[in-house]
Amino acid sequence: MKLRGIEKLREKLPEYSGWRLLLLPLRGVGACAIGLFFMVFLDILPRAFRLPFLVLMEPLLPPIGSALCLCIGVLLVRGVWLNRDKWLREMGGGAYAHALRRGACGVFLIGTVVIHIYLSKGTLLLGPPANPLTTILSTSVLAAIGVPWILDVVVRMTGGFVLVVLSLATMRSTVCTFGVDYMLLVYLYYPEESDLQSHDIYSVIRHPAYFGAVLFALGGLLFRLSIYSVVLVLIVFAGLKYHVAMEESELIERFGESYREYMCQVPGLYVRPGDFRVFVRFLTSRGENHDPAASE
Repeated sequence: MKLRGIEKLREKLPEYSGWRLLLLPLRGVGACAIGLFFMVFLDILPRAFRLPFLVLMEPLLPPIGSALCLCIGVLLVRGVWLNRDKWLREMGGGAYAHALRRGACGVFLIGTVVIHIYLSKGTLLLGPPANPLTTILSTSVLAAIGVPWILDVVVRMTGGFVLVVLSLATMRSTVCTFGVDYMLLVYLYYPEESDLQSHDIYSVIRHPAYFGAVLFALGGLLFRLSIYSVVLVLIVFAGLKYHVAMEESELIERFGESYREYMCQVPGLYVRPGDFRVFVRFLTSRGENHDPAASE
C-alpha cells in the first residue's frame, strides 16, 4: 500500500530521489539519539561524580534537560515557519528541502522529550539517585500512598498502553487521511498547490496530529505516574501550545477572521466528550475524506 502524498513529496524533493528520501528520517533519528543521550547523561551525572553541587542539583536535572531539548526542537521547527519567505528568496526550489532537514531534527528532538517521560529517573544507570528527593519525585504516586505494587504496576501499564495505542492510531489516521505531504508542510512552501481540508475531524479538534502527541505524552504520565512525569508532560504541553500558537498565526494570516472564529468554536489539543464519536470514526477510517456537513 503506497503512502498517501508520497509522490508529491518526492516531486518537491528531487535531491532525495529513491532510497535517499530515507536520509531525512534518519537525520531526525540521529537528533533523537543525541537528545536522549544528553538528557540521560544529565540525569545520571550526580551519580557518576557525587560532587556536592551536582547532588544538590540532581532533582532539577531531568526537567532542565527536557526543557533544553524541547527549546532547541521548537526553535528548529519555528525557523521552518518564520524563515519561509527568506529561504524561498535565497534558495528558490531548494528552500523546502532545507526547511525539512531542520524541521525533521526539531520534531524528533521534541519526540525525544516525550520518550524521556517514560524513563524512570530512580532506576537509571550507575545505581540509585544521589539525592533522596530524586527518589521521591520519581516514585509512583500509587506506590507512595500504599497501593500494592502489583496493582500499581497493572494500573500504570494498562493506562499507559491504552493511551499509546490511541496516540499511534490517531497519527496513523492523520497520515492516511491527509497524506504525508500535508503532514510534512508541503503546503507551507507551495501554498498554491494546497487543498482546503474539510474532513469532519476538524469539526471537533483543530490539530489531530498534535493531539496524538499529547496522548503519547499522557501515556508516559500514566506509565510512570510520578511527580516527574507530571512536570515533564507540562513542559511538553507548553512547547506544543507555543508551536500551535505560532502555526495558527500563519493560518490567521491566510484565512483571516474566519479562522479566528473557528479557533473559538473548536478546541486545539483535546476532544470534548460529546465529540468522541466523531473521533472514534476518524480512528477507524481508512483515509476517507468526510465532509462535516455530511456527517450531521
